[in-house]
Amino acid sequence: MKYFDFVKVYIKLYLLRGVILIENKVDFEFETGLIVDRVKNELKLKNGFIRDILDKDFTDKELTFYIQLILRSGYNREGYTNKIKILAVVTQIIYLATKIHSTAFDVKEGKQEFKKEVQIPILIGDLLYSKIYDILCKEDCLEFLDDILEYISALNLGWINYFEKMITKKELCSIWYGNLSFMALNHVMQINSKETIFNIKEIGLLFGDLFGAKTLKLPKDLINEYFEDLKNALDLAPNCEKKNFLEQYLNEIYFFYML
Repeated sequence: MKYFDFVKVYIKLYLLRGVILIENKVDFEFETGLIVDRVKNELKLKNGFIRDILDKDFTDKELTFYIQLILRSGYNREGYTNKIKILAVVTQIIYLATKIHSTAFDVKEGKQEFKKEVQIPILIGDLLYSKIYDILCKEDCLEFLDDILEYISALNLGWINYFEKMITKKELCSIWYGNLSFMALNHVMQINSKETIFNIKEIGLLFGDLFGAKTLKLPKDLINEYFEDLKNALDLAPNCEKKNFLEQYLNEIYFFYML
């Protein structure tokens, strides 16, 4: 019994196909909370419009999805490296900036509405983008910069093509959500190259597509299709701790959020 005083084994039963996942305790919720607090601290949020946006306009899942994905993919038994934590902070801020920018596209009539619905979201989004560069410089993580700039450029072009009806909302979803998680998990692979035994960046793309499809309210059949694709991809991955963590998260977001 003494062994269990030090290592607690939690057994979680998931309804999906009767899967029972046995895992060593890793408190991802606690670690995620620390990263969310760090995001807000980096943005130096006080009372005001920016704080109101983060508190009111974003769901808990939107404030934590990319953080959880990175933490589950980047975990090792020694804990998290600082680069993994910074990657989680920066990726979350990128998502917040893109989401806030996107609210500017719902334009209403009138000068006051234009200021509130267009000008302020654009300025806030730009402010968040500038914070990303400050963090990368301060934390000596400039190796992330090229991919971030490429992602933002591709997303801006994606929005233009979407408004010109050159791409579908499904395609925009993948450019916006899928590519962000692909980029993040690609860097996780580079940081933890010795510990990553399967291609988690492709898994990240599928996670992002699934999350984006629900957030953008794409058809339920498409959401279910993304779920099956992601589950099949994880089934093919070799057994390891990271696979277990990602399978657990897939079940959580599908049953408690996607349905």
